[in-house]
Amino acid sequence: MAEELYGALTSRLGLDKLAPEQRIKGLLTVAAEDLIQFSPELVALGPVIDNDSIPSMASFSNIGHDGGLHLPGKTWCKELFLIESQFDFATKMPCSRSANALRKGSIFALVNLNNRQDGINAAFTKSIRESLGDAAASKLLDAYRISPETSDIDTLEKIISFVTDASFYAPAVKLGQAWPGLSYLCHFNERNPWDGIYKGRANHLLDVAYMWGNYNQKYTNQNWTVARALAEDMVRFTAGKGSLPSFNKEGNVVTIYGPSDDNISSKHSTLGAEDTGRNHAFFRLADEVGGLDACLDAMVRFLQG
Repeated sequence: MAEELYGALTSRLGLDKLAPEQRIKGLLTVAAEDLIQFSPELVALGPVIDNDSIPSMASFSNIGHDGGLHLPGKTWCKELFLIESQFDFATKMPCSRSANALRKGSIFALVNLNNRQDGINAAFTKSIRESLGDAAASKLLDAYRISPETSDIDTLEKIISFVTDASFYAPAVKLGQAWPGLSYLCHFNERNPWDGIYKGRANHLLDVAYMWGNYNQKYTNQNWTVARALAEDMVRFTAGKGSLPSFNKEGNVVTIYGPSDDNISSKHSTLGAEDTGRNHAFFRLADEVGGLDACLDAMVRFLQG
């Protein structure tokens, strides 16, 4: 909650005993170095419930109910464009294949997992069992092929897959299905062409780089065909002249971008089809272990340490 984070930060900065006006002045004038030094271990990554802009916690159970999650956009947004990547919880990596590069180059560095690789297999297993119970946890661990013998570096990659499924793929699907207007669900499958720990993976932010054309001069013409297809579709959509098939009104049709090394710039398929490259079995797994919200809660609990 916003109040909890505010209280923790003002206490750490020595502002908690001051009057409200002085606290605010202190926060506005504190040195950036001090704010950075004290914030990471106290402030959770992401938005907070403030009873105004974000009045309630988003969940799978309330995302489609009129009286559930408060989304003002439902009343005025007629079309929704959703895109997620095949390996979405990982960012573009530095040109190193070391374990240290994996820790520093992924979003994990932003959610305080960058120093948790050592022993992460045991920590993740323990956390999931505490969240879901032994029987359900065993099903989830088996589904992602995590066992006591799995190395920490391999476990870290499998956790990325789990988080991608639970917090990127599943929410995109459910939000697209629940949207009252037209929704378009897109899968970004273009493989990272740059050297690094995630070369060959369709990872987070690569879709943004392709869409904006920032690196058109850096990759091959084959890669460029995907970048152009994505950019053109996005521009047409933004201009109100999109021609993609609707996901929620035309039988769960999805649009796929890449991979260019399979001679695919863009194409259409059906949700959950093999050529989408998505772990659609996650939805069945979620049903078996307590539901999508149970998986999401277990994931959040682990990420928060």
